[in-house]
Amino acid sequence: MKMLVRFTTLLRLALLIAGVLFCWPQHALRAAGQSAADENGPLFPVVERGKWGYIDKTGKIVIPLQYHFAYRFSEGVAWVEPWPERVMLIDKTGKMVDMAKTYSYALPFSEGLAMVVVPGERGPGYIDVTGRMIVAQDDSREGANSFREGLAPVKESGKWGYIEKTGKMVISPQFSECGQFVEGLAAVKVGKKWGYIDKTGKMAIPAQYDVAYVFTEGLAGVRDGGSWSYIDTAGKVLNLPQYAEVFGFSEGLAQVKDGGKWGYIDKTGKMVIQPLYDEAQEHSEGLAGVKSSGKWGYIDKTGKLVIRPQYDKVSVFREGLASVEVGKKMGYIERSGKSVWAPTK
Repeated sequence: MKMLVRFTTLLRLALLIAGVLFCWPQHALRAAGQSAADENGPLFPVVERGKWGYIDKTGKIVIPLQYHFAYRFSEGVAWVEPWPERVMLIDKTGKMVDMAKTYSYALPFSEGLAMVVVPGERGPGYIDVTGRMIVAQDDSREGANSFREGLAPVKESGKWGYIEKTGKMVISPQFSECGQFVEGLAAVKVGKKWGYIDKTGKMAIPAQYDVAYVFTEGLAGVRDGGSWSYIDTAGKVLNLPQYAEVFGFSEGLAQVKDGGKWGYIDKTGKMVIQPLYDEAQEHSEGLAGVKSSGKWGYIDKTGKLVIRPQYDKVSVFREGLASVEVGKKMGYIERSGKSVWAPTK
């Protein structure tokens, strides 16, 4: 059940990568910062003395720190743990959504639905943001993932297929592994090789790759043997230089590894940011995290250093903020580098 992962493990890992585990340095300022929730603005999970709540973009607490754990908002709601390994749903005012059941596992909402599992029961189901079960639990299903472009991967009898939002199986279970649909295609593994199918289940790009990434901005990184390249959605290999490793395009640029260092190319293959970095993240909201000499900072799309290297870990920017970590201390920063939720224990 590779994709039906324990909720706390899956989402806490995702949140650490996305950078949403943060703390505030001064208790008095935290209390003074309490305010009413802005239902239209983004909220971010924070923790103090083992209790979790939410702040807005300015660092003001809008949902009190009261939960065992709190997860990132998606589609206007967020999962919280009132106690370990039990999840419930809140809206941006902090109001608990009335649900018929309490769940032990769940995934973030995507396209109006979230995959859930009931404690002690087999088989995933899908609920809407009101808590209503839309796709009934099915104990014949061994795993499931979120909906993307109207379809969700599910696993039956050891193989993966896809269901639509009524729960009907529209692409029969036949793949040993698979990904979600993006830009009309999904990566699937047939035997030991990866290819891509369309939404009818037809093999659009033959299974011939050892590794196949998701399509982003019309291109996907693929590896055949020791050689990495990019293909378009028709399966055509782009005439670009080959690199030791590549990632997907974001905001017109992609990270590539050349000579043991990471840089960025554009879609013509031109190296627009020279390979100078030990590690590199995708560009998001105009900035990308880069690591050199053991510390992370941020550069813009020209390669200009915007936030000096000073962090042990960083995330991409989302909704104006990114997480940063110094030692075991975490916080949020704005694109200017200014801290809005300073690292603390």
